[in-house]
Amino acid sequence: MKNISLVNLGKLLDDFSVIEKKISEINEANNLLVLQLEKSNMLVKLSQSKEDSVKEGNNLLAARRKRLSFGHLMMLLFPKVHPSHPYRPLEHRVNHHSLRCEHF
Repeated sequence: MKNISLVNLGKLLDDFSVIEKKISEINEANNLLVLQLEKSNMLVKLSQSKEDSVKEGNNLLAARRKRLSFGHLMMLLFPKVHPSHPYRPLEHRVNHHSLRCEHF
């Protein structure tokens, strides 16, 4: 005995159209998500480069502060006295010829 099945072509086409529409909507949503992901990745890269720039700036500032504090300390220890200053010590200059370095 043969099985004969009847197919409602109208319903089949309608169901196919519904499935095709859902696939299209999913593809559109997927494309939007891809664009959002790309934008998010660009923002992450931008924020990372800004963070790196800020870190580098902080390192430069710290080094500058260190140099300035060392320079300030040196000025306190070895002030440069203006030649017209009345209390200028006469032995303020170092005779470089009298200094000797010996190598071990």
